[in-house]
Amino acid sequence: MTPSENPTQSDDLLSSAHTETARHNVRCYPTVEQQAQLTIEFEACRLVYNLSVEMARHAYAQGEPYPGEKGFKKAITQWKKTTDWSWSRLASVQCLQWAAKHADSAFKHFFRRCKAKQEPGFPRFKKAAHEASATYNIVHCRWSEQTGELVLSKQKTPLKIRWDRRGTPQQAKSVTIRRDAAGRYFASFTCQKAIEQLPAATAAVGIDIGVTHALALSTGELVDAPAFLSPQRQRRLLHLQRKLARQDKKSHSRERTRKAIARLHARMADSRTTWQHKITRSLVMRFQAIAFEDLNIKAMTRSPAPQQDPATQRYLPNRSSAKARLHALMLNVAPTSLRSKIEYKAKWGGRQTQAVNPAYTSQKCARCGHISAENRKKTRFLCVKCGYIEHADVNAAKNILAHAFGA
Repeated sequence: MTPSENPTQSDDLLSSAHTETARHNVRCYPTVEQQAQLTIEFEACRLVYNLSVEMARHAYAQGEPYPGEKGFKKAITQWKKTTDWSWSRLASVQCLQWAAKHADSAFKHFFRRCKAKQEPGFPRFKKAAHEASATYNIVHCRWSEQTGELVLSKQKTPLKIRWDRRGTPQQAKSVTIRRDAAGRYFASFTCQKAIEQLPAATAAVGIDIGVTHALALSTGELVDAPAFLSPQRQRRLLHLQRKLARQDKKSHSRERTRKAIARLHARMADSRTTWQHKITRSLVMRFQAIAFEDLNIKAMTRSPAPQQDPATQRYLPNRSSAKARLHALMLNVAPTSLRSKIEYKAKWGGRQTQAVNPAYTSQKCARCGHISAENRKKTRFLCVKCGYIEHADVNAAKNILAHAFGA
């Protein structure tokens, strides 16, 4: 009998190993009846979330204290009585409570950013979109770790799930059923994951994220991002986007075109995520310490401000088209997502990460330390003081490593 077939043995293995709370994402295929029930859950959760946001806004306008998660959950019963929710009893109560909890979490993040003097981002209302989710407590579902059979609350038949080589999640606490813009369904389990012991490593590396090359390492390696969408599919995407612009907004043909576009974007996002997981795992396996730039991607990819000629009142060229192409190349790598994957994998594996100020890393000579804008000419770095020659991105990666760990 394997550990997954023996609950006691599986628990012993988890308790003896280093475990972390993680997400276990798998694809699922609900039946037509299950999709109908999930649609009710999705819409009910959206309404509870929006009503919670409205309740918090009203409390602030009236000078009342913030209601919090308890206030949101307490109001769910009152909302059912005072609103026309004839179908609300068909939705699972636990899903509604989770929606209230998610609204409270959004406000807590908002308060934290305000306190840290960051860009706050006030919680917004959720519109009726094609993407939706609902969260269930495992204890309120019929769930078997041995067989992987899951029967959601308010449903009678097991949900068809495509398990991968990782097997079923252990010690699952909750599961979120999510529908993406392409109409695909996913099950995301919150569970305890046993973390493998990484091999010993002593080397450190600096990483520079660029446009010509996705990543440049201080070791001299240049990593290019693959084409996440083939040229044929890129042409099809452009054709579908033009077709969508001509179609009637309320027509069924427009909805079919929208789904086709969403499927292409989903394919591209899946390819990007797979590549990111492979490259970040390779970095964490090879190096004990990893340094990278603390980039403000939102500011870097912001559209340039329009410039107006005071004499003619006409707008001057501001190279917005050229910058838009550069921004698209940078966002294609998804630097923020790449950094988050490095950080959590390094944390789990006992590796060290350090973010450094990116100022002058591209203009500073990694050998003598001379800083000059003339040192760099596109991808070639030539120090005007000591004559040091290197690839510009590799030179920047070496400076990042030196700033982080003094290497």
